[in-house]
Amino acid sequence: MAVRIKEHEDLSPLVGILREYGARRVFLFGSMARGDARPGSDVDLACEGLPPGRFFEAWGKLLLFTGREVDLVDLSEVK
Repeated sequence: MAVRIKEHEDLSPLVGILREYGARRVFLFGSMARGDARPGSDVDLACEGLPPGRFFEAWGKLLLFTGREVDLVDLSEVK
């Protein structure tokens, strides 16, 4: 059974958390973006604009909020 994100609002708390930490842009990718996530699938997010030193704080808050695995990519670190 696939888990679909039906409303943009489903992601707004996660975007809000990342914005609290300074992210300017947030992108969803992976199985949730494709619409083929399963129960227990992780959440794949990429962001731009997190200040140096805030990445792990933001990631930790996402983990606590979602209760599931979160893969967070800081696009400023991607080469």
